[in-house]
Amino acid sequence: MNTSVGQFPLSLVQRDVYFDQLHRPGTAKYTIGGYINIASADPARLAMAHRAVIAAYQMFRLQLLHTAAGPAFCDSADQKDDLTTLDFRQHSDAEQQAAVEINALFAQPFKLDSPRLYQAYQILLPGNRIWFVGLAHHLIIDGWGFANWATALAQAYSRGALECAPDQLKNYYADDLDYQQSKRQIKDALFWQTYLQDVRRTVLEQCNSQTSATGQITSARHRLPIERQQYQQWLKAAPQFAENPHSLMLALTFICFARLTGQPRFCIGVPAHNRTSARQKQMIALYTTLSPVVLQLDETQTFLQFLQQVKQQQQKVFRHQKYPIGKMVDALGPQARKGLFDIGVNYLKLNNSCFFAGADASYQYIENPYQTMPFNLTIWDNGEVQPVEWQLDYHLQYFSADDAARCCQLLVHLMQQVVVNPQVCLADLALIEPDWQPPRYERLVAPSLISQFENFVLHQPEKPALHFYQQSYSYSQLNSMASALALQIRNKGVCKGDLVALLFGRSPLMLIAMLAVHKLGAAFVPLDPAYPFNRLQLMLEDSQACLLITGLDWLEVSVQLGTKSLVIEDAALTQAAVRQQDCPTLHLTAEQPAYVIYTSGSTGRPKGVQVPQGALANFLKSMALRPGVTPKDTVLAVTPFSFDISLLELLLPLYCGGAVRIFPLQLSQDLPTLLHALSSSQISMAQMTPSAWKLVLASGWEGRPDLVALTGGEALPGYLATELRAKVGQLWNMYGPTETTIWSSCIQVTEDWRINSIGYPIEQTGMLILDQQLRPLPDGWFGSLYISGEGLALGYLHQFELTNERFIEWRGQRWYQTGDVARRLPDGQFQFGGRQDQQLKYLGYRIEPGEIEAALRQLPEVRDAVVQVRALVSGREALVAYYCGAKTISSQELRQSLAQVLPSQMLPAFFVHLSQFPLTPSGKTDLQALPLPQESGGAGAAIQLDARTTADDLSRRLLELISGHLQLDSLAEHTNLFDAGARSQDMIELAQRLSQQLATPFTVVDLFANPSVHSLVKHLRTEQDFSEPEMLAQGEKIQHGRQRLQQRLLSRRQLDAV
Repeated sequence: MNTSVGQFPLSLVQRDVYFDQLHRPGTAKYTIGGYINIASADPARLAMAHRAVIAAYQMFRLQLLHTAAGPAFCDSADQKDDLTTLDFRQHSDAEQQAAVEINALFAQPFKLDSPRLYQAYQILLPGNRIWFVGLAHHLIIDGWGFANWATALAQAYSRGALECAPDQLKNYYADDLDYQQSKRQIKDALFWQTYLQDVRRTVLEQCNSQTSATGQITSARHRLPIERQQYQQWLKAAPQFAENPHSLMLALTFICFARLTGQPRFCIGVPAHNRTSARQKQMIALYTTLSPVVLQLDETQTFLQFLQQVKQQQQKVFRHQKYPIGKMVDALGPQARKGLFDIGVNYLKLNNSCFFAGADASYQYIENPYQTMPFNLTIWDNGEVQPVEWQLDYHLQYFSADDAARCCQLLVHLMQQVVVNPQVCLADLALIEPDWQPPRYERLVAPSLISQFENFVLHQPEKPALHFYQQSYSYSQLNSMASALALQIRNKGVCKGDLVALLFGRSPLMLIAMLAVHKLGAAFVPLDPAYPFNRLQLMLEDSQACLLITGLDWLEVSVQLGTKSLVIEDAALTQAAVRQQDCPTLHLTAEQPAYVIYTSGSTGRPKGVQVPQGALANFLKSMALRPGVTPKDTVLAVTPFSFDISLLELLLPLYCGGAVRIFPLQLSQDLPTLLHALSSSQISMAQMTPSAWKLVLASGWEGRPDLVALTGGEALPGYLATELRAKVGQLWNMYGPTETTIWSSCIQVTEDWRINSIGYPIEQTGMLILDQQLRPLPDGWFGSLYISGEGLALGYLHQFELTNERFIEWRGQRWYQTGDVARRLPDGQFQFGGRQDQQLKYLGYRIEPGEIEAALRQLPEVRDAVVQVRALVSGREALVAYYCGAKTISSQELRQSLAQVLPSQMLPAFFVHLSQFPLTPSGKTDLQALPLPQESGGAGAAIQLDARTTADDLSRRLLELISGHLQLDSLAEHTNLFDAGARSQDMIELAQRLSQQLATPFTVVDLFANPSVHSLVKHLRTEQDFSEPEMLAQGEKIQHGRQRLQQRLLSRRQLDAV
């Protein structure tokens, strides 16, 4: 400490403030202060008193120096009074104008190199009233110091003089230096390193998009006054309450947030005033810091037992409170940079009354709207008569004004319960009223799909019901064909309640077969021909389907599957429909199975979800109302039949008297045709996942102002919602797990749509947010989402234990535990917040990583595996498989092996070999420490495209670029990129790279139209123009799709045989 030249290196707590301010340049986060409201005072006399305060307290004269040895303070010895007078006596709304002026002054940050870090103003108001304002940088003063400032100013005004305390700076910095060189500092360091080890520090998540107009204000304050009499009654409920009100509020706050966040152990910040001596208590300086207190919730304890635990933790921390928080963060490493806590609780018992020569006065701290802590609650006990005030400073990215008010009411509700019974068990404390019941509805049975369809057959027999290419089927034709097929199925021995497997490509036969099965009172099991043969076989075996219905295209596959089959074709079915009578539909009950659809399973095997007729009917009736479908509508069916949302596209139009247009091929096979269909007035509604809509927009689709667009299956990004909403008439965001029948909630995306809002429950559907102990959570807080109502599935086929685990009884109703995290907003809509378990949503598909991991572990070279969806450096998301084994296996070899048992959407884009998985201190796999996969390199050298460029050169460069981008060890010139594992997002990014390196416009449509290096070379060298995509011949397109899918199935069966 170089005191010989009047320089003082910053104290430990000052260094924390200094460096944090450097991280936040130009912000007023560390501007603190307040004003004294004086009933009557003489401005000139007040100015003299202020000069006396400046002369007596050196901290107000400090100037910050940035020296080679580091930052230091020096006493400028300048006792000049910079007091500014602002006169508002002529204003009719003087106090309001003065308050605006104070806020404006507070918004101006101090420059660290300014001559003085303190400012004072006297605001003159009518009737000789004065507001005396003091502002300072937190480097030189804390809240306690400002209370001393107000007291000193009152004494100087009343007595005419103020006694100067000698050697203030010397004593202040000497105390700090002594601590830095003491054994106590070493002991404190060891304590905090152990105390904070392996403890969760932050528990709140940013979930509020509200920001200020200026973009600078980060926080706001909510005030809740508590009447003095009420407050005293609370403290009298138990002696332990009155002994330490701070511990009482700390305990209630921790219980509240432990329950709201589901985190039983974490840190809360409490102020450490660090003024232990009488001399320090009289100082105007910065002593106060914040210390983390680690608490753990044991719900078997009583509240008084927990309160005692809180006091013990406070006492433990108090003995080490002088150790600065900056050193704690440094010792804990980079993972602590986010902060040691995001919740703070402070209790101040200060008498803010004072007298200026007999005139009443009181001082008020000014609200700082630039706080960074998400939740900071201060309990102000300002004397024996005035109300106690709870002041909650909250961060605008974490809480809204309504959120903050509800938090305070939650604390009041908890307080009322512990006051009534201080020995209440923590498990019995309720965040909302204990007699609260979930909303109930009158059960209404919706008409079944078949009854609605046949009603429209009766009333509009010639109206088109289905379009496929240029062919159309009327309601009468469709019904006749379904009846003819139903008779054939019945002749195969299918009875009411049986399961019938359907194996079809994208053709009308799938829809006809669905209707035929329902006419017999049976249930269908859709199978996707694009799935690996082994997976199809597993589904058939698990479902125990009594019959497999397929078309001529899949005859060989059905034979290989070895189950009883019925092979049909369109022409023969049409002829049979003309000859045969209508097949009478059997009476259907709501509890009968309607279909079984398979989803990814965490055990390594897909699981069948059995959905009843009543659930399907309720879904269709709800969708008819919202988003709304009428007989005038035509819905485009583009989703794979193995994805349950395809049933909306196929069945909803028939339920409402409209029409369905089946897109003939997979999206990846014919993007230009899809763009043409979306632009056509022949359809009025289209449904796709956000990933698919993103592909459509990236392809240059101009939109249609009369199209209704539905999206769901994965989170809808805000930017995509904005872009897509501008191109369509209506955009709806849909949400729902397969177990609750396709979609369970929806919302129209408008300008005020909240990010990740999944809207309101559909008809006869209940949605509820519960904590881990199945207790309701209040609005605004994330918890486990449960769904009840008419849409619930019967359960998992042949998996009774899993059914009982996921479908629970709660308060007299059956609920499905979705595994999703969500919150209910005050207006009744729900907001999605992610997953609780390891289940993933990728490209709209629900994926259990355990199924992929199990398939990897079956490979002899793989010892263990972990699968995650990771955000890559480029910003895109990718499915990544990490595996441990003796050697690195090529990605292509791993992908080919997995393709024998997993569908394409479950094949990882990246494979990362590790010698062993990183572990957390508790011995679990540290998922956050898994490395990001290496993406393909930079842009590289531009590809020359001129008369000198040979086809071989161009082909070689394209093979290098594309194989690197797709992380392929090798790529053949004629290989279809989709068969090589490319996904829509890969093609978007690849098109951008090709456009850059070819220095010529190149769109994703071009890439979809030329999905191999060979076709790309041909396209580029002949300079074909694909800006207006032409339709391929219908027969050629059908044959192309059949050949590709059959080749993939045959190659897989050949590998199986080997």
